[in-house]
Amino acid sequence: MVRKGKKVRSVVESDWRKYCGSNGPLLADIKEFGAENFEKEIIHLCASKSECAYLEAKEQFALDAILDANFYNDWIAVKVTRRHLAKYIKKMYVQVPENMVE
Repeated sequence: MVRKGKKVRSVVESDWRKYCGSNGPLLADIKEFGAENFEKEIIHLCASKSECAYLEAKEQFALDAILDANFYNDWIAVKVTRRHLAKYIKKMYVQVPENMVE
């Protein structure tokens, strides 16, 4: 449990093991063909929600997932600031350019 000001915050594991997404056609196919016929793969282990959001969008854009009919993606939404990614930037770049982090 972490105390921040007057708020008490708990660290709770997400439901990632069971979560299959919110995409209607994907959920319909899982129901029709069974979850055992789909596979999950962890491609990045992230240190923060912002890092996860950034890398998820980066992968989707790199694969043209929104344009390719072989993907279930209907939309890509991400709102991340450079400040939120400071640790990720430092991890990825040996020498961080001055203009990348405050």
